[in-house]
Amino acid sequence: RAVAGIFAPLSVIGFVVLVLLAARRAWVLNLIAGLTARVPFLARIKLVDLATHFLDGLALLTQPRALLNALLWTAISWAFSLASGYVLMFAFFDSADWAVTSLFTAAASFAVAVPAVPGNLGTYELSIVLALDAMGYGEPL
Repeated sequence: RAVAGIFAPLSVIGFVVLVLLAARRAWVLNLIAGLTARVPFLARIKLVDLATHFLDGLALLTQPRALLNALLWTAISWAFSLASGYVLMFAFFDSADWAVTSLFTAAASFAVAVPAVPGNLGTYELSIVLALDAMGYGEPL
């Protein structure tokens, strides 16, 4: 809980920074261009081009309606994920805990999001096998 108390505000701050970077696109690109002029090896990795592509991906964050829609639907989807995880805990345990549900939902989401191999092939399946093994089910027949 202490770690979540630290990282939750940091995540919100990071999101606000991304919104500000998207809103101040020209300033960010000028800053990076100036930095690239002073540090030659940054020009070789084409930092300005990378920043341009990154800021292109953040462009919707500068539109309040699109941003609110994205936040609303993200919150709704996470609420459904947490609710289904909470109900699923009753299939395996006598009681459920919201903190545990939040943790395993976040861990499962992270495991699926990390591309271990092309197409993320195997990470989802491995997480199921490990969860079954941890619950004492072992190898399937």
